Amino acid sequence: MKQSKRLIEEDELQEGIAEGAYKAYRLARAGYGPKAGNAMLEQPYGDPLLSRDGITNIRRFYDEDPIQNMTISAIRQASGQSNKNAGDGTTAAIILAYFLYSEARRLVSAGHNRMEVARELQEVAESVNRQLDKLAVPFDKTLLRKVAGISSGSEAIGELLTEIFEELQMDAHILVENYGGDGVFSEIINGFHFDRGFVHLALTNDPSNLVSKHFDVPILISEKAFLTAPDIAPILDKIKAAGMNELIVIGEVGPEALDVIVYTRVQGVMTVMPIEPPVYEGLRTLFLEDLALITGGEVWRGDEFNKNILGFAKKVIINGKSTTIIGGDGPREDIESRISELRAQLIEATEEVDQDALRERIGRLAGKLAIIRVGAPTELEQQEIKLRIEDAVCAIQAAPSDGVLPGGGVALARVDAGRFSGAYKQLIKCLADNAGLNPERILDAVERSKDWYGFDFKNVGERPINLVKAGILDPTLVIKEVVKNATSIAANLITASAGLVFVDRDEKQ
Repeated sequence: MKQSKRLIEEDELQEGIAEGAYKAYRLARAGYGPKAGNAMLEQPYGDPLLSRDGITNIRRFYDEDPIQNMTISAIRQASGQSNKNAGDGTTAAIILAYFLYSEARRLVSAGHNRMEVARELQEVAESVNRQLDKLAVPFDKTLLRKVAGISSGSEAIGELLTEIFEELQMDAHILVENYGGDGVFSEIINGFHFDRGFVHLALTNDPSNLVSKHFDVPILISEKAFLTAPDIAPILDKIKAAGMNELIVIGEVGPEALDVIVYTRVQGVMTVMPIEPPVYEGLRTLFLEDLALITGGEVWRGDEFNKNILGFAKKVIINGKSTTIIGGDGPREDIESRISELRAQLIEATEEVDQDALRERIGRLAGKLAIIRVGAPTELEQQEIKLRIEDAVCAIQAAPSDGVLPGGGVALARVDAGRFSGAYKQLIKCLADNAGLNPERILDAVERSKDWYGFDFKNVGERPINLVKAGILDPTLVIKEVVKNATSIAANLITASAGLVFVDRDEKQ
């Protein structure tokens, strides 16, 4: 049975859109800037979440009014797109979208055609991003510590991130994990590391410490699943006949095949350690090929088995959650060549999923990755710190591509956006207001200063300061994504002239 819907006329629709946009803006603004507070978010289960992250906050925002809720959902898309393409700028995108829409609505109310206003919004955005490109300066390692500190909102965390990126590459793979203690620390993992551990404790060689360590060990990398005894037994026989008493099997192993492996171990015939390869939504084959390259082996796909396809490693460490392969036999020049290919693909990649997968592959092949472990007295604080670190990592990795801009809202306050210039100046005014300052005075002081001068809203002085020396910088990519996505959603909202909503809201829910 089809559900009934009610037609919403233009005036009522735009009133609802304006109210929904305002609510999204107020939620975002609450956590905008170094002296802003947190949003407290009720969750379906467990404790509430404290967050200053725009996309995290708005993802949990549902309004009972259908028009306002649709508006919040649309703004969520703009914020999410900034997060997807640049990893940061989610709060700024929400705030800018609200002020661009508000200015566009004022123009429409004054008699301007809504479609012309929407087109002007897009043209202004393109002009603004060209101006940002001209203002930007290249990113180099001397700016790393400054960007890290500002992005994370903590000098200590900024130092930790700087150490990681200085030791690894800028596209390093970094995992941020919770742990049960207090404080934040990092660990650099050497070797090809992935998140899959042993499948059976009885097969480990150090069960008391829940770990298995293997030295100078052959590795069978298989795309074909071992499901039955006949799948695995003949291969083990051939490997044993070749004089090898130990084997790491990286591939899917079913219960019947696992029974054969356990029996082989119990009888003292040979030690076989199966490890399930990670599931990466269709990327498993690429993972296996990378692993084969590292170990100097080949991926076995079910044809006639030959021991020459085995890879080798000087050391393999396996625990219940992860595996690290150290000292593989793969030629280093071939590994470096593949890393170069993947870095070229990373530059061209536009989807967040693709970018993350490429960074992960590069990190593994490079032989190093970092794990940042986050602890805190409460789960609320732990989650808030973790979100800030994840945002900072993304911001740092975005900086090299398009360079950096003056932070603290200065870059957008300086652009010529025609009739929409006032909207672009609202970001610096929000930062000032959240810091307890007079927004108009701050804006006036910035406009009368040089391009790269502005305020540190965490430690505000009387006069604008050199933002490069202070380390108050924004990745250009992030700010351009904010402009593009905020403009897109504002232009779409202003063109809405009719709507349909479900009559029976409870039935729809």
